[in-house]
Amino acid sequence: MKKAFCLFFICILLFSLSGCGPERSLPDGADTEWTGGSLEEKNPQGGNLQPNRPSQEAEAESVEITESALLPLQLYLGSHYLDEWDENFNVLCAMSWQNLRMGEESAKRFPALYEILQGMDAENAAYYASTMEGLLPQAKEACAANPEYFSGFSMESRYSPQRADSFVLSIMEDSYEYTGGVHPNYGCFCMNFDPASGELLQLEDILLNTESLPQLLAEKIRSKYSFDSFEGLEGQLADYSLIDFNWSLGYQGITFYFNPSEIAAYAVGLLSVTIWFDENPELFQEKYMEVPEGGYARLLPLFTEVEVDLKANDGRRDQLSVFTVEGEYGSKQLQILWNEVEFVEDDYTGFELIPYLVCLGEGAAARYFLYVETVGENGYRSLYMYDLNGEVISMIAELSGAGFPSYHDEEQGIYYYALFNDPSSFLLGTKINILGSMTGTKHYSTNPQSGIAETTADAYDLPEDMPEIISKIPLRVRILPQLQEEELPAGTHFSFLQTDNESYVDMSLPDGRKCRIDFEYKDWTLTINGVPDLDCFEELIYSDSNAG
Repeated sequence: MKKAFCLFFICILLFSLSGCGPERSLPDGADTEWTGGSLEEKNPQGGNLQPNRPSQEAEAESVEITESALLPLQLYLGSHYLDEWDENFNVLCAMSWQNLRMGEESAKRFPALYEILQGMDAENAAYYASTMEGLLPQAKEACAANPEYFSGFSMESRYSPQRADSFVLSIMEDSYEYTGGVHPNYGCFCMNFDPASGELLQLEDILLNTESLPQLLAEKIRSKYSFDSFEGLEGQLADYSLIDFNWSLGYQGITFYFNPSEIAAYAVGLLSVTIWFDENPELFQEKYMEVPEGGYARLLPLFTEVEVDLKANDGRRDQLSVFTVEGEYGSKQLQILWNEVEFVEDDYTGFELIPYLVCLGEGAAARYFLYVETVGENGYRSLYMYDLNGEVISMIAELSGAGFPSYHDEEQGIYYYALFNDPSSFLLGTKINILGSMTGTKHYSTNPQSGIAETTADAYDLPEDMPEIISKIPLRVRILPQLQEEELPAGTHFSFLQTDNESYVDMSLPDGRKCRIDFEYKDWTLTINGVPDLDCFEELIYSDSNAG
């Protein structure tokens, strides 16, 4: 039902883009923030990472840009929630779903896809609100009939982009719902977009020959799932039209998914098989077998097995599953199942764990790593890195207090988190508590040999939208770039630029000059020229949490 609904509203959106429907745009005044403090992100090429409405000039040049190179898409993921409780505080219905937004640079390159994602956001919100309204009477009746055991109706949907570049945006949506009955329903639904046109890609756009597809899939299903003969499967798959197949496109092949009860008993669960590029290169359009020059990163779905090839020429494909295990006080621990070998991380916990599979290099030279971003108490974020190239999984590095950027949509009241998909160039933010709370960012790249995120920056860039601070007393500063000392009078306005987070912060002045304010800590208090910071400046705003 959800698949048919999604296809319907995507078709409606494509129709509207032809000029027959209303124009959609981002709400004005979206406030850019980081969960560890306020943040206006800047990409390495300059400009605000907050999604903006693409200009007409960008629309005119989008096709020319997308044809030239395989470029990563800049995406943000947001999570929405709806719930309804009765007067006794029993949950009746709970809904959660996600949506994707594009960063400014990608929105300019691919305005049609930008519009489609915006439309999907609005349509999903309407769909879940309408579904909850329809379920509430049934939920109230079920709760009244059995209040002790009724735990509420629920629907949950999570996105895991399998590939996000200028050729393909492939989204896998995991869904779960319980609205009464013997067991819940769950499964996945995939959407594959051509970023240049915003249109859904069809199997015939990817595959050069689709006639042999039912036979090939049947053989692969029987080979992978030997517990069942799957009698009559070829005929069943032959009855599928090409649009009936549920598939995602990655950098190693195309994966087909069969939801519970589709081709096997419900108890068997979700089935998937991959047609690999290296096994059947003659089946694929050549452009879709390209890999980004700097490698790629892929958000892994939680609790869903993915099939990847982590070691070329070892005679097998790898099964990788990432789970969260409940710990104390609602925290979660990381659990990885890799080819039936279990790994549990005991060194840290978080209330949310966000795993990424990172690939560096191509073919037999490719190396694989796992990056896990954790969200802990008060939104404190850290990044942990694991090596997947040996016989066992091992942690190789951690960046405590660092995480991927986000911005806050004030109208929706939710945070959008940057999706990590380009290991050759990305930003990480760190909480800064210097003359106020904010987030500083540094540009990173992944070392192709060690797999560790590294930076060459000496200082953190500070958000341009931070309010100015005003001095209460005369302050001795050092004027950049010569670093000559000068005393500035009380009442001077300072705007944030950079800091090393240890001994200095660079500021801009109203006359266009830049200066450096040196500081040190005395008895846990930040001091400037021996004076506590709160005595140096008016109304400094510090946050006790990392949630901004």
